[in-house]
Amino acid sequence: MFRPISRVTERLKSYGMTTAAQVAALLTLDPEPYYVELKELARQVREHYALTSPRIRCSDLRKIYRAQGIELILWPGKVRNVRGAYFNDEWGVAVMVMKELPEGPLVFTMAHELKHHLVDSDLKPYPRWRFDQPNPIEVGADLFAAELIYPEKAFEFDLGRMGRRVGDGPLDVLLRLKKKTGASLPHRIFRERAVLMGFAPASLFRMSSWLKLEKADW
Repeated sequence: MFRPISRVTERLKSYGMTTAAQVAALLTLDPEPYYVELKELARQVREHYALTSPRIRCSDLRKIYRAQGIELILWPGKVRNVRGAYFNDEWGVAVMVMKELPEGPLVFTMAHELKHHLVDSDLKPYPRWRFDQPNPIEVGADLFAAELIYPEKAFEFDLGRMGRRVGDGPLDVLLRLKKKTGASLPHRIFRERAVLMGFAPASLFRMSSWLKLEKADW
């Protein structure tokens, strides 16, 4: 079975860190090497499973899940603030995702949980995060998912090729890119990447029209 290894996580476990909370707490001290590595792992997975487009479908992730021995459970109900969950216990390995999610957010959630399977499966789970900083394990899962679906370099290259029509603003260009590529990324990731690249200021995304798009994803 193809299984990329997180050198950062393995090193922390070698120090005696056996729970997700312990690993996450240490990662808050310097998370960047961990994030860089997770993006690298995502590209390895993308290449191994021959994903060539930013338009990733549920069937693509189902194929990876089957190869990894992960059972997919589409949960018909609602769980507040939860889109998906990873389980690895005496009952087997499974990912539960909310059935009501649109396909794009569903794909992103499946990719997010795939990171937990590949990197965090043998860490004892934590009941809740008790630190002021964002949890690097969860932030890393989002970065992994985004890179698996639409690698940053490809995103930046495609964005540079879009050009601007008369009257276009940065948000118009981003929306045209999403429509043209069919990228299975939530609008939130488009925003975060555009701000990080300096393509658009964060203040621009406070417009109600964009906020509605982000809300609709979830």
